[in-house]
Amino acid sequence: MKKWIKRILRRADQATSSSASRAQTDTDQPAPDAQHTYSSDQPIRSRGEDRFNRWAFAERIASTIAGRRDPSSIVIGLYGPWGDGKTSTLHLMEAALENHGHMIAVRFNPWLLIRRAVVEGVLCNPRGEP
Repeated sequence: MKKWIKRILRRADQATSSSASRAQTDTDQPAPDAQHTYSSDQPIRSRGEDRFNRWAFAERIASTIAGRRDPSSIVIGLYGPWGDGKTSTLHLMEAALENHGHMIAVRFNPWLLIRRAVVEGVLCNPRGEP
């Protein structure tokens, strides 16, 4: 295997393990104390933490999703620069979906599921030739 492919795969492995360990660390940390005067760079997780009025938007999207009667699939994208509140909005949408008993929010991060064989196949054989 070529050296540049090995470097890419090594970086992908490091990124995946790093993301998984960060995700575990984030859930282990206690909620910030209300007396602190600084603002951490962590996404908010509840309506009570919403200082930028994202709740109304998140609730509207959640209601739209919950009220759908069309059985076809749907894709919703949140676009914005780093630090713009995308993850916070997703957390608020998840909280709003709890008000709809027939809905289940499932978190999915495809970057954590990349298999080395798939990456190797794409890099080594991009045309998919046998």
